[in-house]
Amino acid sequence: MKRGPGGRRRNSACSSRLSSISTDNAYLKEWSSPITLTLKPLSSDKDIIQFLAFLLHDRLRYPINDDDNLFTELKCITLTLKSPLHLTNSELKNPGTPHSFPRVLAVLHWLVQLAMHNDHLLLLSSDDHAHDILSCHKKSYGHYLNGQDDAIERTYEPFNEILKQEKNLLLENVNVLLAEANLEVMKSAPSLKESRENVKKESEKDIDKFNALIDRLQQMDAKMQMELEDKEKELRLKADERNKICEENEELKKKVEEQAINMRDAERMKRELQSVERDIADAEIERSKWEDKCWDLDAVIGTKFKELEALQTECNQAIRTYLTFCV
Repeated sequence: MKRGPGGRRRNSACSSRLSSISTDNAYLKEWSSPITLTLKPLSSDKDIIQFLAFLLHDRLRYPINDDDNLFTELKCITLTLKSPLHLTNSELKNPGTPHSFPRVLAVLHWLVQLAMHNDHLLLLSSDDHAHDILSCHKKSYGHYLNGQDDAIERTYEPFNEILKQEKNLLLENVNVLLAEANLEVMKSAPSLKESRENVKKESEKDIDKFNALIDRLQQMDAKMQMELEDKEKELRLKADERNKICEENEELKKKVEEQAINMRDAERMKRELQSVERDIADAEIERSKWEDKCWDLDAVIGTKFKELEALQTECNQAIRTYLTFCV
């Protein structure tokens, strides 16, 4: 849903009012004034009158004897100083109403900007260094208009010397502060003995971790060795069974060769032979599966053994480091 130009103008006016109020409150806080302007709810007439009195009497130094004539004096001041906004009598009588407050806030903000400018001028007039800078700029600009470039450089020479001296003083102060900061850091930092003890404790923790890891790996290695022995026993039993079956087959072949064979016996023996061949093929398949499992187990054992060797090397290095720190 798009917003019309009226909605954009309302948002812009609201944001500008918030910005004006934040600037005015910051100025009040800077001068430790207890007054605070607000939009929700709107500031009361009393707060607005106190704010006007503070600006006109305390900051702009206008002689105002009676608060009842404050808005009359404000009207004269805005006319004299050519303010872009002028308040009507109804707005001056009821400044805290929703209809009057936006224009009153604009006039207050204009007075705050005027007071800030006045404070800046007072600061420049009280600062001898700034006065010297301004006079130096005025002289150099006069030399520039007369085409005297050498005189411009001579005009800035004393000022440059002053700046160099101030720079050297600032550098000395910075060096002193850095030295104090480094001293504080050295005082707060742990001593060499404490740092070595901390390193020793960390090394001992690492050694304990490595020892626990080695114990766990040794347990795993013992478990894998037991499983390997069980698999080897099963493989030997399978091989013995296969050898027995082969011997029985050889004996059966010899018996068959010795007997007189008719067609019916030949058919039966053929079927039995096929059955035996199927059993042999199944046994070969099982054997190949067990051999594959043995190879996989050997590969896992080799990997675990390499990991154990690497961990043993790291443990030895940690022990050497610990012994070095202990020495």
